Amino acid sequence: MALLKVQFDYQKGVIIPVFVATAEDTVKIENEKDKEKYIKTLPKFDCLIDTGAGISCISENLSKALELEPSGGIPMHTASGSVEVDVYSVTLIIPMEDSFRIFADTEVAEYQNGTDRHDVLLGRDILREGLLQMGWGGQAFLSF
Repeated sequence: MALLKVQFDYQKGVIIPVFVATAEDTVKIENEKDKEKYIKTLPKFDCLIDTGAGISCISENLSKALELEPSGGIPMHTASGSVEVDVYSVTLIIPMEDSFRIFADTEVAEYQNGTDRHDVLLGRDILREGLLQMGWGGQAFLSF
């Protein structure tokens, strides 16, 4: 099982690095002999682990920066109500201690990020594939 170990701040939550690949990048990864080298050239973003989110999300800023085309829309339910948001297909890549965990063709919802602290939220759609453990010492472990 691949493992990622990170320190976290109780006020900010568990934040991990994640690479976001477009459909074009995903094809290149699949055809690349040295996948790891190519993955490291992709943009890396701060990702908040959000156990309350049913689906992983990317910020509106990130969808525009990657020039993504929506594949549809879904209702997003928040504390302030429900809104229709765009959905995109991307590949999320989580760097583990000695490898990468690749989630190809993942449907992510767009959200408006007013804080600019992180552009990706990792929701239960991904978390259910692995195990998340948070300790009192401010250390979190994510394994797949």
